[in-house]
Amino acid sequence: MASHQNLIDARKRYGAIKAAFTQLPLTPPIKKKWEVFDSNITKWVAKNNKALALSKDLVAYDLINIPQLRSQMLQNKEAHNMLLTNVNNLVFFYTPFEGGDNGHTCSLGKWLQHPNTTNQKILALIKTITPVHLKLHEQVKTIKALAASGNVVEAQQRLQHELYPTSKQVFNLLNDITEVIEASYSTFSEMNALLERDSAVYQANALKAIDAIVEKVKEEADKNVKEAEAVASTGRTINIIGIVAGTLIAIMLGTILTLMITRPIAQGVTLAQTMAQGDMTQRLDIEQKDEVGVLAGSLNEMAENLRHLITDVNNGVISLDGASNTLATIADQLAAAAED
Repeated sequence: MASHQNLIDARKRYGAIKAAFTQLPLTPPIKKKWEVFDSNITKWVAKNNKALALSKDLVAYDLINIPQLRSQMLQNKEAHNMLLTNVNNLVFFYTPFEGGDNGHTCSLGKWLQHPNTTNQKILALIKTITPVHLKLHEQVKTIKALAASGNVVEAQQRLQHELYPTSKQVFNLLNDITEVIEASYSTFSEMNALLERDSAVYQANALKAIDAIVEKVKEEADKNVKEAEAVASTGRTINIIGIVAGTLIAIMLGTILTLMITRPIAQGVTLAQTMAQGDMTQRLDIEQKDEVGVLAGSLNEMAENLRHLITDVNNGVISLDGASNTLATIADQLAAAAED
């Protein structure tokens, strides 16, 4: 049947999904919930398998709407029991009744004409019961006619010697048909109990478990998103701190470098100004090993050289002044001698 094949296809798809899901790195809470789901789904499948086997048996019975057919057979028995009661009341208590004299129009007669089944056992029983059933209604018709004509004694005899044996045959055959229907109804009831009771419990538990899995996965996904956002936020904070720290360090380094360059240069300018004012005794106290240090050393050396030069010049001036005084004295002496 198409429904059976659909079930088989659905189970194959579930198997593929299950194999893929169990390969995922499941957290312990999700894994535990999955085990609950898998346990219930396994039991659910087991019950469904049994129900599926029973449904195949029902297909073999080929009976449509078994509960309704079972009820119909019970009604047919009751209707024919009532018919016998009416005939009995007619011939013994002179109580007339309507109907019962046409085997084609009663509910059993209509079903016998159109049973809508291919069940071989029932078809064989139908073939047997049909003429007996028609005979029963013909006998009822005859008895009613005898009673209506006042021939009550013959009507009573036909009731006892003809209708009772025929009705017994009909009821026995109805019982045989009912046994087949009851067997199929038992199968139907068992299948229905499996689907609506046992299987339904595991189905509900499985669906509840899968809902719990979905909820837990969603919860963990939200948690992971928040953690990722926190990590991203921390990363942004670290980046900002790094940028600020880098900027501060750059400023500090710039300031230090500036001081290392401008301060010695300022000292050099001050030294030059001092030298310009004639003070050759000042020196730069700079011990740097870079270009600024070389410049400071050169200024100190220049100041020292200028000091020596000025000292030498002063000494020369003093010597020249002494010589000039000596020459002046000699000139004065020569002038005095000339006057004498």
